[in-house]
Amino acid sequence: MIQISNPKNNSPNSALRILLALGILAGMSLALPATGEAVTSITPITWNIVGLDSNTPAFGPNRFPVGARVCSATGETNLPVTFTWDPATPNPFIDLRLGSANPIVIPSISPGGCADAYFEVEVQKTSAAFDTTRRYRISAGGLSTPAARELYVERLVSQSRNSIDGMTMSTSLAGLSTAPNIPNGGSIDLLVGNTYYIRMFSHTATQGYEQLESFVNFPNTIFQVLSVETTY
Repeated sequence: MIQISNPKNNSPNSALRILLALGILAGMSLALPATGEAVTSITPITWNIVGLDSNTPAFGPNRFPVGARVCSATGETNLPVTFTWDPATPNPFIDLRLGSANPIVIPSISPGGCADAYFEVEVQKTSAAFDTTRRYRISAGGLSTPAARELYVERLVSQSRNSIDGMTMSTSLAGLSTAPNIPNGGSIDLLVGNTYYIRMFSHTATQGYEQLESFVNFPNTIFQVLSVETTY
């Protein structure tokens, strides 16, 4: 699900991520006050496997959403969420995308509610990155995800048995069932301030894999992931 804002107006926006639905926060001032003492938990919500094409690492995907869910007992406004690399495990092949927002500001969390924050991790397109790791944590309101959590660069299987079959977009959840398919290389028009639902379909081989990821990348400088739902 996505809502979009104009960065120049400092208004909130959102986006979608598959494996999840996304919302993205654009143009919010990082100096805005926050009430971090009300944060009660922060939990990882994405896999720690990233990677490159196993056959041709110079091609294929190399940017991955990495996020956490922040919950508050009493509610929050303008809450910064920060991504931090562990200095004990430096890795020149794994970093945040250049220009990616960090910290991300969550505009509001209702009392007893939660909100998600997604960061954009980029893997350098070189075979030297395979099987390397880098530890990180995501922090908000004095709490953080486990410090020993790490990203691992896997060899991604890219044969024709794995494919994205289609994607649809609508301003309502019910509208997704009749929305036309967006072709590969196609485009969609998204208006500032609106909320959108995006659904992606993919398939893999029948013998299955231990780990799977299907997702859409939306720059966190423009969009905010609001919610995600996955069906296997």
